[in-house]
Amino acid sequence: MKRFLNLVVYILTIHVSALLIAGLFRLVLFISSYHQLTSEALSDKTLPMLAFVHGVWFDNVIGCYILLLPLVVAVVCGVCNYYGKALFRFFTIFFSVFYGLVYLISASDIPYFAYFFKHINSSIFEWFGYAGTTAGMILGESAY
Repeated sequence: MKRFLNLVVYILTIHVSALLIAGLFRLVLFISSYHQLTSEALSDKTLPMLAFVHGVWFDNVIGCYILLLPLVVAVVCGVCNYYGKALFRFFTIFFSVFYGLVYLISASDIPYFAYFFKHINSSIFEWFGYAGTTAGMILGESAY
């Protein structure tokens, strides 16, 4: 039972760490976009906190989707009483790949938002025909 609890603590530690890193991306986005806020938005001091709470909620939803497979694998391994190094290696690689994608999108969203004044959504798929131009806009322009 103790080994299973250690496994769950390991998974939850990764989840909380991922939420903190995603919060840092949100903070960078907020600081870089602060000059675009209207006077009405600046007058309401609770609005940024509410936005960050909504951001944590959204990041938690994404994190829970990522956690689904590792938690199922952890329960199956707990029932089978398997806690080998391969299991932790699987979790490390799995979380590294998926949270790496999440952080890549979050990092790309900062210049994308500065350029288009909207967040990356499914409309980004329309730009796949212009992948070179879009990548150049995101990676090459330091003014945004």
